[in-house]
Amino acid sequence: MRTDTMRRALVAALMVAPMLALLLLPDLGRAFGQATPKKQTKTTKTTKKAPAKPAGKPAVAPKTPAKPADKLAPAKPDATPAKPDAAPAEKTEPAKPEETKPEEGKAEKTEPAKEGAAAAATGAAPADATYIGPSACQVCHADTHKSWQKKAHSSAFDLLVARKQEKNAACIKCHTTGYGRGGFVDAEKTPDLRGVTCESCHGPGSEHNGEKEKITRVPPATVCTDCHMKSNIH
Repeated sequence: MRTDTMRRALVAALMVAPMLALLLLPDLGRAFGQATPKKQTKTTKTTKKAPAKPAGKPAVAPKTPAKPADKLAPAKPDATPAKPDAAPAEKTEPAKPEETKPEEGKAEKTEPAKEGAAAAATGAAPADATYIGPSACQVCHADTHKSWQKKAHSSAFDLLVARKQEKNAACIKCHTTGYGRGGFVDAEKTPDLRGVTCESCHGPGSEHNGEKEKITRVPPATVCTDCHMKSNIH
C-alpha cells in the first residue's frame, strides 16, 4: 500500500513540477536580470535600399537642318547683242576671167571624141587587119589556147558537119571565124578558122603583135548576141 501511495505521489509531483516551472520562470528571470545586467547589444537595422533607377537617355535637342544656301540665279545674257564697231565689208564677186579669142591662123585645140577614147581603152583591130587563126595566138597565149580547146566554141564547126550543114551559109556565119569578112572560106582553104576562135570576138589579129591598142580587148555585147539569140538556137 505504501508503494502505491508513493508512486502516485511521485506521478503527481512530476505532473505539477512543469506547471510550477512555468509559473515561476518569469519571476526567476526578473530576479536573475537584476543580479546580472544585460549586455546592451546594438542592433543595426538593415534597410534595403531601393534599386537605383536606370538613368534615362540624355535629352538631345533635335537637330534643325541647315538651310540650303540660296541658289544664285544664272546671269541672264544680254538681250541685245553688242553691235559691231564697223560694218561688215561688202561681198565682192570674183573677177570673171577674160575670154581670149584664138589668134588668126592658129587652130583651136579640141578634146578627142568620146568614141576615140573608148576605142583607145578597149582597143580595136585596124580596118586592114587580117585573120591569122588560133595557132598564131597560141604563141603568146598558151594557157588561154588550152582552155579554149576544151570549150564548145572550138568544135562549133564539127557540129555542122555532123548535121551535114557545113555548106549552109546561115549556119557557117556563127560556127566559123570571120565568114564573109575576109576570114573563113571553106574547110579546105581556111581550116584554121573553123569553129569560133579568138578572133571571132577580138577581131583580126594580123596587126596585133603584142600591141594592145591594135586588138579588141573588150568585145561589145553585140558580138555575143548576134549568134546567141533564142531565134538562132536549134
